[in-house]
Amino acid sequence: FPTPFSEVPSVGIALSGIDIHKTDPGVRVFVEKVTTEGFFIRVTLFPNVELYMVQVDWIATISSKSGIYIMTFQDDKNSPAFKKLSTVLSGDRIAEYTFNYPAVMTNPDVTVGLTGFSVNSRNTRVNVDVISVGANQFKIKVRTWAQTGLHYIGATILVYEKDCLHGAFKTMTTDDRPLYNGFGERSMKFEHNIPFKNAITWTAFNYLDLTEGFNRRLRESTTVDGQKITAVMTTWYDSKVYRASSNVFYTYPTR
Repeated sequence: FPTPFSEVPSVGIALSGIDIHKTDPGVRVFVEKVTTEGFFIRVTLFPNVELYMVQVDWIATISSKSGIYIMTFQDDKNSPAFKKLSTVLSGDRIAEYTFNYPAVMTNPDVTVGLTGFSVNSRNTRVNVDVISVGANQFKIKVRTWAQTGLHYIGATILVYEKDCLHGAFKTMTTDDRPLYNGFGERSMKFEHNIPFKNAITWTAFNYLDLTEGFNRRLRESTTVDGQKITAVMTTWYDSKVYRASSNVFYTYPTR
C-alpha cells in the first residue's frame, strides 16, 4: 500500500483487463496474504489456457471505518444450481444467489465485478449483476446465453452505505459496436460526474460478450480529475467485442 494501514484491511479485486487465447478461455484471480503493508494477487489458469495479459483493479479498506464491506463468491459446473449454465447450450440461462448483509446496514447498496470465468470455445458470454437490494438481503444473478457453456464464475461484491461518500455507475458499449467493427486499437470513453473531488475508484468487468475465433482482448482504465471520472474501454488487433460493461465504484478517500 502507498501508506500502511493501522490494522489489516479487507481487499477486493476484480478483472479490468484480459488478453486470452481464443481456445477455451478462462482465468481466476485471488487475494492472498493481506497485511497492513500490502497483499499478493494469485492468478490461476484452467487447463490448456494461454494468458497473455491480465489487469486487476483493487480496493483496500477497514470496513468499520469506511462502511464498505467486501464479499466474494464462486460457483462452477458441479453445483446443481449452476449446472444448466454449463450443459444447456442454447437460450438464456440464469443462476440466482441470495446473500445476507455482512453488517447492519441503514441504506445499503451493492455492486459486483468478475474475478474469474471459464467457458467453452464459443463466444465468451458471461454476466454477473445485482438484481435486487432489500432491507435484509440482496440477490446476485449469473447469466450466460446462446451456445456458450459457462463452467466457472468468480466475483467480488462490494456492499456499502448509499450516501454522498459512495456510489457506482456502469459503463457499457453502444449498439453501433465500435469495439466489434474495425481492426487495430479501438476505444470508447465514458465520463461521469460525482459530488466530491479526487475519489478512489474500482473498475470491474461484469458483462462480457467476446467473439469466438479471436483472442479475447479487452481492458478498461479509469482516471479521476476533480469531480469527473473518465473510463476508457479498449480492444486491439483483430479482437471483436460484441458487448461489454463494467461497474465503476467510487468512494471518498477515507480509510
